[in-house]
Amino acid sequence: MQITLSFQNFLLLIIALAVVIATFYLVATLKKVKDFISKTETLIPDAKEVLRSSNDVLKKAESLLAEGEEVVSELRVSSSRIRGIVDETSTIVEDVLLVLKPVSIVANAFKKGVEIVTNFFIKNKEEKED
Repeated sequence: MQITLSFQNFLLLIIALAVVIATFYLVATLKKVKDFISKTETLIPDAKEVLRSSNDVLKKAESLLAEGEEVVSELRVSSSRIRGIVDETSTIVEDVLLVLKPVSIVANAFKKGVEIVTNFFIKNKEEKED
């Protein structure tokens, strides 16, 4: 028995070898994909837990942001009230100074008058004793 190798048979042999090699490559690739999928399936519960906790953190961050905005608005209101109080206090201090200047002048004049009177009586007593 004699096998003749024609060009057509040679091409069929090459195609058959290519199909066999491609099949082995496909099987190896599918095994790797299967391993990858099995590993990612073990990560899915962890990923869900991370997503749940990140969702909770996001809600807390949003509430903190809202509270921060409330604090800032309250601080603005408080600062405007404090400015008003400082302005009123400065006005009161200025008014008190305006009132105390004449009182101080009168007190100094009264003090000098008392000193003059006491000096006068002390001189009279000294003259009588001599």
